[in-house]
Amino acid sequence: MKKRILFLSILLNLAASVAASMPTSTFYRELNAQSPFVVSCGCAMSQTHHSANTAHPDAVLASLQKTSKTHKDSQGFLTHKDRIGYVRKSLPNITCPCGFKFNPLSEPDQKILTKVMLELTIQGPNQAMILNCPNCRDVIKTDPRQEIKLTAAHQQAMLSQIEFLGVKNQAACTNNGLPTYRISLEASDVLTQNSTDIDPAKLKTQAAFLQCLGNPLVFCHHYANPQAIPDLFEKAEHAAWFAKYCASIAQASPQITHICPISQPVGFAHRVSRGSLPPFKINIALAEYLKNITNAQVQACQEMKKINPNLKVLMSHQWKPMKPLHGIFSPWYALEKLICTIADRMYNGAFVKMLQPHQDLFDGIALSIYPALYFNGWVPSGDNCAGNFSADDALEAIMQTHTKFPTKDIYIVETGCNTADPETKKAFIDMTLHVCKIAREKNVSIKGVYFWGQTNDPEFYSEWNLPQGSTNFAPFDKLDPANPCGSVNASGLYLQEILKA
Repeated sequence: MKKRILFLSILLNLAASVAASMPTSTFYRELNAQSPFVVSCGCAMSQTHHSANTAHPDAVLASLQKTSKTHKDSQGFLTHKDRIGYVRKSLPNITCPCGFKFNPLSEPDQKILTKVMLELTIQGPNQAMILNCPNCRDVIKTDPRQEIKLTAAHQQAMLSQIEFLGVKNQAACTNNGLPTYRISLEASDVLTQNSTDIDPAKLKTQAAFLQCLGNPLVFCHHYANPQAIPDLFEKAEHAAWFAKYCASIAQASPQITHICPISQPVGFAHRVSRGSLPPFKINIALAEYLKNITNAQVQACQEMKKINPNLKVLMSHQWKPMKPLHGIFSPWYALEKLICTIADRMYNGAFVKMLQPHQDLFDGIALSIYPALYFNGWVPSGDNCAGNFSADDALEAIMQTHTKFPTKDIYIVETGCNTADPETKKAFIDMTLHVCKIAREKNVSIKGVYFWGQTNDPEFYSEWNLPQGSTNFAPFDKLDPANPCGSVNASGLYLQEILKA
């Protein structure tokens, strides 16, 4: 397999000079000439607004406080790069009559950040009280926190942007039933308040929005558990509840042809277990947690197919190539190579082990592709959505997935890079479609690519653990109901150009 990937990498590099002079629309036409192929985008509602989930500011604050107070190094726990974004975004602004002012998003002193976090007492929704002002030691109330709300006007603006791109008009969607758009839903959006019961009225409202999207590829869970079950998947009995929730989504939106229970279950499990995502820890062994998540997806698949036997149910993974940071002649190379082998077994191998016994139930793989993970010694190095990208890494992720599941269709449901440079955005789209074309020529059944994110708007699209100023790969920079298509950026114009060609 490694020789095959090396051969394909060489082939890809040889074709690069030809690709540079060839418009991307040519790749798009050639892909559709082989078989129907979709180019679109997508988002997660958990990153568009804060519903009553574990990523809600109050829930994050309470979870960080609870976990950090039992940690042997509370300050180190809170200021770790995987959690500092959550700390900043969960804390409110504070103003004291003595003149002390605190803005967590811009506060440079991490000691003050952690002091406020550990001493703050939550009084109720959108209100909190700090016990003592760090300056005068008086008891003070915090400023009210403004909740982010996704209104009907904003939803209409999202739909207008999608219509502007033209993703719903592709023949692969209108004639061949492939999904028009990728969207991850929040369980909290359809639950009754402070309950695990589904609210029929909320479910109907959500279904109406999905109907406006046409035939989206729906994910039922995206890296955020509902506050009603913050420890979701820690108990075996949670599988039955999750299956019922997924079945409700499928039943309320019969036009949906493709659905995925959980976005990147292995990635979600690993990040929660190491404290990178709310609730910042699990109370059971990781192996048992993954077993419960697997059972939840299996039961969800079975329940949804009872409602719609023709529904295509996908399993999701971010296949991560693991690579040494140093070259073969470095004294670090042997260690890094060993660590990469172990990491690959723990991450990619865990997904294969999870899915293979049940693969006959599922109809395809929802694959996320981002840069390889490099190891500097035994320490992971780099960023998941770095501006740097590699065609070789993308090709390796696709080919390795295909090798493990050769009969399954592949849908690239996430990819992108953290950049504002328009030429880099265009080059990334070129590279992605070129890789898809080469993989298809090697008999890999790739159905389409959904670039990650719709808007970079910091108010309505903000991944909790990303630093301030990070730029996602979204085709739009703002979500403005007054002028929804006025902020289309280079990647959006390029996608529109491809689809119009």
